[in-house]
Amino acid sequence: MAARSQNLVCPRCGSQDVININLALEQGDRVAFYSCHRCDKRWWHKDGEPVDLPDVLDMARRSKRAPAADA
Repeated sequence: MAARSQNLVCPRCGSQDVININLALEQGDRVAFYSCHRCDKRWWHKDGEPVDLPDVLDMARRSKRAPAADA
């Protein structure tokens, strides 16, 4: 679920009109997505550190490719 937090500040424009969506991928990776409603900047974090979108997509692909444990 998306959450608005007054503690979040957009690194581009300084707006506090930012949403945060936390996601848990199938293989246990946890990532956080942030989006600014004022300037439309979007960014991701993993373990509290910035991560690029291609890396998030790679983590999601790994989750889809992983074999089932009960196969």
